[in-house]
Amino acid sequence: MKRRNLLWQIPLLIFIALPLWRPYAADFLKVRLPKAAKNSRLSKTSFDMRGVLLVQSSGGQDNLWLRTSRLYSRENQRLIYLAKTEARLGTGKPVLVTSGSAVYDRLEGILTLMDNVVVKTPRHETLRTPVMRYLARFEKVKSAAPVEFDSQGLRIAGTSFMYDLRSGDFRVGSRVRCRLW
Repeated sequence: MKRRNLLWQIPLLIFIALPLWRPYAADFLKVRLPKAAKNSRLSKTSFDMRGVLLVQSSGGQDNLWLRTSRLYSRENQRLIYLAKTEARLGTGKPVLVTSGSAVYDRLEGILTLMDNVVVKTPRHETLRTPVMRYLARFEKVKSAAPVEFDSQGLRIAGTSFMYDLRSGDFRVGSRVRCRLW
């Protein structure tokens, strides 16, 4: 047999015998984790708590108060995930917020609320939006999503908003519609 023929016959033989040796090679090359890591939930979540009240203070005053049905994190411990959230925002007269879910970035101090967010201000104004962000450092609430703002005898709708918790000022932007009654 010539050497030239062996050059293509050996790879062909390996390919034909693949069903015989593949399971052993796959088992040999598989990553093996310690038994403790296989059984623990730490590979998916770092912590998981139910019925939690989370309070963040700055300068001796509570500026963020969160009550949630479930609070958990994943591998990235920078983000904390919350389900069915009620929040009190700000250091002065608090703004009350409810949402279906939320994500809190611990390092940046940004709370992102999602799923039918309803905001109630101390002046009895109501704001509805699908998603919004609370910037704890600046005490501002922002959203680039559609928003409806209701007050006594006034309804305003727009595609974005900003609310300053310190001054109580609203700014609604882009395609604003106003209705008085």
